[in-house]
Amino acid sequence: MHTGREALREVEGRQVGIVILDLGLQDMSGLDVLREVKIMQPSLPVILLTASTLEKHTIEALQGGAFTYIGKPYSQHELRFALRQILDAQRLASQAARAKDELSVSEERFRTVVGTTPDAVVLADHKGDILLWNQAGTRLFGYTEAEVIGQSLTMLMPQRYREAHQTGMTRFGATGEAHVVGKTVELHGLRKDGTEFPLELSLGIGRSAGETFYSGIIRDISKRKQAEEARRQAESRYRNVVDNTVEGIFQTTPDGRFLIANPSLAQMLRYDSPDTLVATVTDIARQLYADPQQRAEFQRLLREYRAVREFEAEVMRRDGILIAVSVNARVVRDEQGVPLHFEGTGISRSGHGWRRNCSKKSKWPK
Repeated sequence: MHTGREALREVEGRQVGIVILDLGLQDMSGLDVLREVKIMQPSLPVILLTASTLEKHTIEALQGGAFTYIGKPYSQHELRFALRQILDAQRLASQAARAKDELSVSEERFRTVVGTTPDAVVLADHKGDILLWNQAGTRLFGYTEAEVIGQSLTMLMPQRYREAHQTGMTRFGATGEAHVVGKTVELHGLRKDGTEFPLELSLGIGRSAGETFYSGIIRDISKRKQAEEARRQAESRYRNVVDNTVEGIFQTTPDGRFLIANPSLAQMLRYDSPDTLVATVTDIARQLYADPQQRAEFQRLLREYRAVREFEAEVMRRDGILIAVSVNARVVRDEQGVPLHFEGTGISRSGHGWRRNCSKKSKWPK
């Protein structure tokens, strides 16, 4: 084709890969054609052919979007070299576009995961200023994303932690030494309304383009702490009952080794303390039931019925004296029915050293 308008119709109506454009055309300037081509297809590469030696023409061509220019007369070698440059540039652009798309997809996945996780996720720069904040962070601390982005991490922590935080960041910047990175620690967080709550923090450090970033995953452990406190109080109440009851209370392993004994049982059997009793007696059946028939009967009832009520027997104290007792005991099992331990209480029935014929029948649940 010999005219600029023919070239423009061709670009507009067909799939053109490369345009080789002469600066001097019959009907219009090659620079005008170049501008029109770039309006229609901005990414279409254009090689400009020119016999002009004026520098302003080449500058205008490149500023107008030409990929390169070749002086006339030109050789096939020059043209092939220019075409190869275009193909290389297109290949690199295609790879960059794919990489950008993959990065965009990766970032979208990351943001989806971060946005939907139930834990607060915080990303901060080397100065400790917040760069990323998810919805869980808003629910946990009460701040919106707009309120925290660019702000210091110290806004999320009680005053008593802030000096140590700043010291740690300064130390890491100077020496690379970090005490809590890669660990999960329990601290307290500070909500927007000024209230504190217990949290679990997992802290990580990353580097990109020479910059250091801090990432934190924060979980509210208020319910767990409440449960732990309730369990501690329950154990304390149980321990108080066990330690202060006048009955002898014990807990043993399935093979008969003491796990727990209270002061009343230790006193009943003439041991200095519950710890001494636990450490000394390795077979409760032999210690508590001097008569082999009593021992066998007690063990049979416990196996068959899992609980024994008011089992009367003679037991031997540490000083060798037999006393008559009534024992209540039960088997504690796990979900699969495997015995975990035995629990029981022993009540002295006779006073000091009084012996009796234990002929009364034992009672157990039907």
